Amino acid sequence: MRNAVPPGPLSAPAKRIILRNMVIASLITLAVALFYWQFKFDGNITGFFRIGDVIPLSPYLDPAQALIYPDQLGYDGQFFLTLGFDPTLTNPDSVLALDNPPYRYQRIFYSLLGYLLGLGQPALIPYVLVAINMACIVLITGLISWAFQTSDATHATNATESAIPRPDWAPLLTLCIPGIWMILGFSTADLLSSLLLLTAFCCYHRGKVGQTAGAIALACLTRETMAIGWFALLLDSIRRRNWPQVGALIIAICPTMGWRLYITHNLTQYLNNGLTNSFVFPFTGITGKLITLVKGGLDSNNLFEGYAFLLLIAVFVMLLWRARQSRHTFAIWLAGLLYALLFFSSATAILEYFLGYSRVYVDAFLLLLLSWGLGQSHRASNTSAPSQAAFFHPQGLLLAAGIVPSLAFILLSN
Repeated sequence: MRNAVPPGPLSAPAKRIILRNMVIASLITLAVALFYWQFKFDGNITGFFRIGDVIPLSPYLDPAQALIYPDQLGYDGQFFLTLGFDPTLTNPDSVLALDNPPYRYQRIFYSLLGYLLGLGQPALIPYVLVAINMACIVLITGLISWAFQTSDATHATNATESAIPRPDWAPLLTLCIPGIWMILGFSTADLLSSLLLLTAFCCYHRGKVGQTAGAIALACLTRETMAIGWFALLLDSIRRRNWPQVGALIIAICPTMGWRLYITHNLTQYLNNGLTNSFVFPFTGITGKLITLVKGGLDSNNLFEGYAFLLLIAVFVMLLWRARQSRHTFAIWLAGLLYALLFFSSATAILEYFLGYSRVYVDAFLLLLLSWGLGQSHRASNTSAPSQAAFFHPQGLLLAAGIVPSLAFILLSN
């Protein structure tokens, strides 16, 4: 099977569109972050990490200076911050400050990057970790903008497809995705892993063997579910008989496997895979969730929860439907299929509240946007149809619907 022809260089107008979208994303991200910092966290940067007092605090965290939520277990960001202070776990008390050391330690790259960019200074590291997530939102918007502007003439396969206008503003729908703002508010590693995942797919689309392998290798060291993206790329590379890429991907998974072996060997006494309560027999958790929503009736909170949950299901359906239609997005379709299988095997612990599944499965939204960009025609750059028409495409309407839970989280969450 012949490999796809890599896209050509971008035109100057296309580059300006990408830059414009990134500038807009930067301004909105900065405004939301400042809103969190000033109005939700009273100017205390540690508020972004939702630190509880049930589990021992990091020995590098001053309780007198931190915003701590009493009688709470805290959130994932608390443990990323603990690892950011001490990524080598040199201090034994750092291990005690993790609820599940082997499970937390396998997600090392986000915390390690924060430590390195923060020069190992505990006073700087919280700011750096928040800044990383802010930068990820902007860079994700830029990558998706590239996907919509890439000048691969092989995309158009028939006259109907070539009549579709470029949706120049569609990448800004990234800012409607609820999980984006939850991750920023909780300071978890999901945005960095998503950025690396999208980078891997974009490099794969361009035929960049080494960059694809490098990006997915770092993604797997950031979040364990990124192995889904790695496996999808591997399967599609085998399907295309792209043996150099197959070899590079096999090498790319080695750092993750080696890191897991290191964790198992050095943290055996704390070993717990962390997934026992997260995944169950397929459809068990989702069936229970739907039954709960039906029994909840017309209560406003229940209606909102139903809206957010059904939106995620619709995104999965749209992703699997649309990505399968283009040979340029088959690898994304494979990743979406594997994510859907994971979603339908999720336990109530993940599906219980929209803060959980909206964050955990944020990549479903992002992969839908990326597949929309990479799967469309770009021959129609001279069409007179307005680019704003993109928002009336099914993908655009569905992604725009995410603005409701996004605003609810930004404005109303504690």
